[in-house]
Amino acid sequence: MDSSKTIDAGTSEQSLRQQISSVDLDNVRAKSLANIDRLAAEIDNDLRIDLGEIQERMNKSFRQFLLDREQERYAFFTARDDFSYRKYGRRTRIPPSASSSLV
Repeated sequence: MDSSKTIDAGTSEQSLRQQISSVDLDNVRAKSLANIDRLAAEIDNDLRIDLGEIQERMNKSFRQFLLDREQERYAFFTARDDFSYRKYGRRTRIPPSASSSLV
């Protein structure tokens, strides 16, 4: 009888160790999944910030591009106005015949 109790005790000890090992693995898995979720959230947040900064830089660059283009156009119109002033002695409207030759 003692031998059967010893076998049962050994079996139950082995069963307990397996259960503890299983619980430990479950805890490790849960912690790992929690860490993965946390890292994914951090990466997502960092990417959102980076994308926002990139978009802001692109908008600034585009605005600067538009300003540069506007300045080029302004320089053209200023030169045209100076030409009309020198030719016609006034800064008002360029006669239609002269404006077509300037374009």
